[in-house]
Amino acid sequence: MRAARLITLLLLLQSRGRMSGRELADALEVSVRTVYRDIEALSGGGVPVYAERGASGGFRLMEGYRVQLETLTAAEASALPFLALPDVARALGVEEARASASLKVERALPAPHRELAQEAAGLVHVDLAADDATAAKLRAVVSAARSRRVVELDTPEGTRTFEPLGVVHRGGWHAIGRADGEIVAVPLELVSAIHGTAHRFERGAFDLDAWWRGRR
Repeated sequence: MRAARLITLLLLLQSRGRMSGRELADALEVSVRTVYRDIEALSGGGVPVYAERGASGGFRLMEGYRVQLETLTAAEASALPFLALPDVARALGVEEARASASLKVERALPAPHRELAQEAAGLVHVDLAADDATAAKLRAVVSAARSRRVVELDTPEGTRTFEPLGVVHRGGWHAIGRADGEIVAVPLELVSAIHGTAHRFERGAFDLDAWWRGRR
């Protein structure tokens, strides 16, 4: 997981330029202290990242330095969020893209951190394996969310018209989306079938992570 975070940190600095420790911490969802440790690790591994002091200071990469990930395909780029979640990638049918993206990300790291990433990968495993029925429902919800297609969910309370916005795992998988004008979480174990429709919807500026954390 740290390897993926280091790459994300590098890509943030590459795309946004100078960023403060707090901005990086918020984007990566870690503490400012962790950001400083990551910056030190990258610098120690030969990545030219510099700190600039002052009110408008922050961290930046040396002018002209780029993370060499231009060879990522569209499928691999879409699979980046699942680098440390092979079970989820497998359920969504993107495990091959995840695996190849992981190799390219590792190759983009400085050699010492590449070895660290490989070692860390063998120390932690998050078991999110889904049975075939659940995997099929996950793929249907995520596919509809990406294409902004309205679906209909068959539940014990009846059929619900649903605008899918994403999925969350906490004690089981939940489909997150709009139903009857409200954003709701529907446990997939309660969904017996998902029917696609030809109707589209506007996602808007919905932030899945912020919404889920706000309801806990």
